[in-house]
Amino acid sequence: MTVTLQPTLLSSHTFLTALTAQAATIYSTVSDYQKITYTIDHSKNTASVSSYFGPSGAQIIIPATINENENRYPVIEIGTSAFLNSGISSVVIGDNVTAINTSAFQTTTNAPNFYKSALKEVQFGINVQSIKTDAFAGNALREVQFPSALTRIGTRAFANNFLKQVNFEVNLQEICAKAFQSNTLESIYFSDEANTLIDSMAFSGSPIKDIHLGQGVTWVDDAINKISPLFTQLSDLPSSGIRTIYRRDDGTIFKS
Repeated sequence: MTVTLQPTLLSSHTFLTALTAQAATIYSTVSDYQKITYTIDHSKNTASVSSYFGPSGAQIIIPATINENENRYPVIEIGTSAFLNSGISSVVIGDNVTAINTSAFQTTTNAPNFYKSALKEVQFGINVQSIKTDAFAGNALREVQFPSALTRIGTRAFANNFLKQVNFEVNLQEICAKAFQSNTLESIYFSDEANTLIDSMAFSGSPIKDIHLGQGVTWVDDAINKISPLFTQLSDLPSSGIRTIYRRDDGTIFKS
């Protein structure tokens, strides 16, 4: 006896409903006492910061992990626009965060009391690798300390702040266009072993007077502009090797 099995056909409605139900189990959201919302990806057992609905002026701590139903998930990234125009005053970023996405902490002129609501302090976790476009643009940061794990700083990531000095570690591979545009930078220092690519206008708009470049740092001519007293002094620097150039107190330029 031969038995023929017929395939069971689902209606399109039933099929889509099944897919929707399956998708719904992959992601869930939780909020903490700071009024930060996290999205949990159950397929990867990780979490990301997705939004903030707390008060302005808050001092925020991004934890290394968050809990849901007695399960613990590492917080590995801060999502796009998560704190955009939020008005928080400071943030400490947990050690499991590897990526800070586009406009994550950006403050724009659309924010209420724009100049009063800008972020003033940030402390990076040790595993941050990528800081993306406009992530901290338009704030009131005066100093930052970058982790050694950092490999890329995106376009305008720190534009329009009040940074005076920046130091970069050996693993940094690229500083994108306008990354630090319109700050108050005076000193830029790269690790001696650095092999960083610096893109166009990365440090334009700052009165830079002291630059130390590592062995393989690639510097383009318009990385700074005429606001810096070193603007016309870079063309004859060697293209590789450890290079230092600064303006002395008497106005003369030292190069090595």
